[in-house]
Amino acid sequence: MRAKGSLVMRSVLCAGVARSATATAANGLAALAAAVALATGAIPPACGADATLRSAHSADAFVRRSGTSSPAKAEAASAAKAGSEPTSLPSTSWLAYGNGPNRRNYTPEKFTTPLSLVWKFTTAPADERVPPVVTADRVFCPAGSHMYCLDLATGASLWDYDAGGSILAAPSYADGRVFFGADNGRIVCLNAADGKQAWLVSATRSVRAAPAVVGGVVYVALLDRRAMAIDAASGAVRWTVQLTDELWGAPAVAGDVVYVPTADAQLFGLDTANGRIRMQLTMARRRALLRPPVVAEDAIYITGRSDLHAFSRRGSQRWEKEYDTLLTGAPAFDGRRLYVSLIDGRVLAVDPQRGQTLWQFDFNNPMASPPTAVGEVVIAGSASGMVYALDAATGQPRWRYEGRPPGLAAGSKADFNLVAPAVYSNGSLYLIWDDGSLARFDANAPDATAPTIRLLTPAENMTTGTKLPKVIGAQVYDEESGLDVSSLTMKLDGAPIKADYNPYAGYYAYTIKEKGSTGPLKPGWHTLSVTARDRRGNEALRTWRFVAQPGTEAVAPAEPQPAPAEPTPAPPSASPESGQPEQPGPPPESAPLLRPESPAPGPETPAPPEAPSP
Repeated sequence: MRAKGSLVMRSVLCAGVARSATATAANGLAALAAAVALATGAIPPACGADATLRSAHSADAFVRRSGTSSPAKAEAASAAKAGSEPTSLPSTSWLAYGNGPNRRNYTPEKFTTPLSLVWKFTTAPADERVPPVVTADRVFCPAGSHMYCLDLATGASLWDYDAGGSILAAPSYADGRVFFGADNGRIVCLNAADGKQAWLVSATRSVRAAPAVVGGVVYVALLDRRAMAIDAASGAVRWTVQLTDELWGAPAVAGDVVYVPTADAQLFGLDTANGRIRMQLTMARRRALLRPPVVAEDAIYITGRSDLHAFSRRGSQRWEKEYDTLLTGAPAFDGRRLYVSLIDGRVLAVDPQRGQTLWQFDFNNPMASPPTAVGEVVIAGSASGMVYALDAATGQPRWRYEGRPPGLAAGSKADFNLVAPAVYSNGSLYLIWDDGSLARFDANAPDATAPTIRLLTPAENMTTGTKLPKVIGAQVYDEESGLDVSSLTMKLDGAPIKADYNPYAGYYAYTIKEKGSTGPLKPGWHTLSVTARDRRGNEALRTWRFVAQPGTEAVAPAEPQPAPAEPTPAPPSASPESGQPEQPGPPPESAPLLRPESPAPGPETPAPPEAPSP
């Protein structure tokens, strides 16, 4: 990486020219191209709504708590809350993108583990998902063209509102109302209690940036190059100002200045009272600014595609960093360090004074969302559903969770990207994946479910050959509180063997070779067992048998068998949470990931021994 560049300050607006911003993501991330073209247009006054409020729930919520009734009953129990005023807000509520108008993406709350799944709310899969906002008893979550209000305790939908266009930026909550923009140009204010529309303002083009709500005023950035201030109570437009290019990044507010980035690489500081331009910075590299600025007490941090800039609040440049690949989004800032992530899977801690890298953690897997700072940790997630809590001071992992989509085949990587920055509020962690699900985790949630052990290799009662190398193993995962990888054990014919776990495929496997602790695979029946615990101490044991026969590589099972039973829960053991950091590093490569051999006609299978089948 290199640090260079210069700053140009201007006091007058200049005409813009058509530009395009293209972001390319390698290593399995699809290429993203956004054409940036200049446009003008007037914004009509506030008008009536033609968006519809729906009482039927098109999304599905289910609850993962002991003693909780069916999703239908949970939703019915929550329905009584619809129409009631939300309870008073604690200081730890997460009410806007970045957890406030300064967009720092930080909360001072203590991150507590182990965490268990409380509920999961699922809509149709989508590549473009945005984080929710969380109050004391509700969660406001956009999906497609709908704004959903969820009961915080159960995840059941209390109401949903159809904006008539995709909602591609997070909402903001203030004074009992929810504010957001939509792809059809609508800026909407809803009553949080019942989802009824309070007011609506229409722009000429799409709204792709989260609003900022401060002091009874809603600040909005529009693709038609306008920044706008709207009275939060009435919907009356207080002022508008036309800037030099499209506005993709969310505005940030600090003091009496609203900071607005533009697609032609400029950062404007506007007076909150009248929209007057008080500062205008132009990045020398002329790269589009599509992410929100992060405002600290004495500094502003802004990201381009692969560059990170630091300015004083008065506009003087402090430093600039250029990275060797694309950034996933705006940094998180906890007052001591900046945290950024790169699409190739690296998370970096950066000195906010000099721009130097303090530590680096490598997921060895692509990333699609920026990090979130929570107390003394940094939450970051990658493709394949992997989420880490990294020590903010050292970068060492303190907690890990593998999100496993149901039905994932053995040996395959999950297409299960964490597509929005994590949200942490009142002791609960909220994660959004591109399978269409929003999940809530909490340290106080019960978990009595043992890990899942499935996709056995070789399959149960299957006849396989003795040719080496031979892979044996199973997929192991836990959706509730996460798998304790240190608890995994495997035995072949009662003898322990040292298998390897690949977290990106969720597969625990061992390769039998000519030389090794197991020796050659002898002809006849063999017993294989896998034991696993989750982070709450729930234990599962899976035992199965297969036949090894020389010259036979894939033969039908010895006799018809029912579908494999679920893992056998064992009595809970002590919690594995020791507080010691896990060691980062690449997934093990010593265990190739293979699907179970497909049954095929072959020679007669030897009869099993007289001993009862396990």
